[in-house]
This record gives sequence, structure tokens and C-alpha cells, in this order.
Amino acid sequence: MINKKLILELKNKAKKVVFFCNDNPFVSRDKNRWQLFLGAAKYYDVIAYHDKSRIKPSHKFGLRNSLLITPPYDKNKHCRQKLTKSEIAKYKNDVVFVGVWSRGKGIFLKKLMDLGLNFKIYGPRWENDQNYESLKHLIKPGYVLAKTYSKIIQSAKIAICLFADENLDTITTRSTEIPAIGTLMCSHRSDAMKKILIENKEAIYFKDPKECYKKCQYYLKNYKLAEKIAHSGHIKITKILKVSNNDFVKKIVNKAFNIK
Repeated sequence: MINKKLILELKNKAKKVVFFCNDNPFVSRDKNRWQLFLGAAKYYDVIAYHDKSRIKPSHKFGLRNSLLITPPYDKNKHCRQKLTKSEIAKYKNDVVFVGVWSRGKGIFLKKLMDLGLNFKIYGPRWENDQNYESLKHLIKPGYVLAKTYSKIIQSAKIAICLFADENLDTITTRSTEIPAIGTLMCSHRSDAMKKILIENKEAIYFKDPKECYKKCQYYLKNYKLAEKIAHSGHIKITKILKVSNNDFVKKIVNKAFNIK
């Protein structure tokens, strides 16, 4: 909703104008919703993306102001929350997926259900799924606020991280939020994921529903090992990589002002 005219007006009032693009404006999934952005993008001083798949298309649009960052998490929200007794009982699950419905995610989770995995789905728009009647006993519908999201994740033994295929995702905000909260993350395997978290030491990965099912079953049976991996992933994200929102803002500022 921000066009060239507004960016230029902002530049009369600020030294730099930057944009954190927490999405993919270069694919057709969102139809014409990114047209204003694409016409105005070159006027930003910095555009930060968290997925490498955005960089090459940005060059095709003639953009030379891109910054690739690791998806940030919020220190105040993506952390262990205090739970009431009722919340402990309410959110206790072996495996969870928290996220908005998409067709690809629906197909994936239906296959997991058919394989026999015990899990719950939290999030909106799942009534749109073609297999909703089969899945609905697993679904807790509605938008999930940040602190509730953390309560759901921390109460599970394993949290599944799925990518949006239509968005060409190879990493997502869940990729750092889940380990920051401290739960074992079971994610799509990708080069971007393996770059930040070591497989089977700081997170666990899969290529398809069958491997996801096998990994979840194994670590549910070997929960001490699951806790060890989850702890290592938590330390990596929060203490070593340091990818909180605060760290992310510093990177943006340094890039905008050419601070080494």
C-alpha cells in the first residue's frame, strides 16, 4: 500500500527509508497485491529479505538495495511463558503445527494423519482445506496471538515447521521462533535451514511426510535426546547466532548507513 510518491515524501523527513519484506513479492501467489511495491522498490535505501530465494528475482527487477538476513524472533514473545494449570492441560500435545492453512500444508498434514502421527493443528482458514472433514478433529481454529503461540509451542514435545511452496520458501520465521522458545523443531530440510541449525544436533529435518512421521516417532520415544537437541538449537539461536529483532534492526541500520 506504499507507493513511490509516499516513499519520496518520507525521504524528505527521514535520512533513510527501509523495508523488511517478510514475504515473497516476486511470485504470483498474491496476484496483484505487490504491484505498488514492485513499482516503488528501487526507491528504498534497503530492503531486507529473510530468504535467499528473493535475491535473484530482485536483481531481475533491477534492485540493488537487498539485504539477506536470518529470520528474526522477538525476545519478549518467543520465549517460555508462565502457564496456568488449565493452560498446561489445554496445550499439552506430543506434536503441533501452528500456522495459517495453505493447500500444500493441508496435503502434507493429511498424509501425516494417515500415517498415524498424534498431532494438533492450530491456526486460521483450515476450513478451506479439501480434507477438512477428515482433519477437523485435529484442528483448533482461529488466529493465534504471539504469547499464546509460544504457550502452544513450549507445551509440545515437537513442533513442525512447514514452508509455503507457493512462496518458494526455504526458511521461515518459525525456523528461529520454535528453537528460541525451546521446543524441538522438525522442519523441511533445506540448505538455508542446515546453514543455521545442524541436523540431528540442533534441529531435525525431513524431505516428505513419511520421513517427518518417522523422525517424530523416534524422538517421541527418545525424548531425552529430543530435549538435548532442542536445548542445543535454543542456545544456537539465542546465544550464538543472536537473531532477535534487536539484532536485526542493528543490521538494517548498519547496511543503510554503510557501517562496517
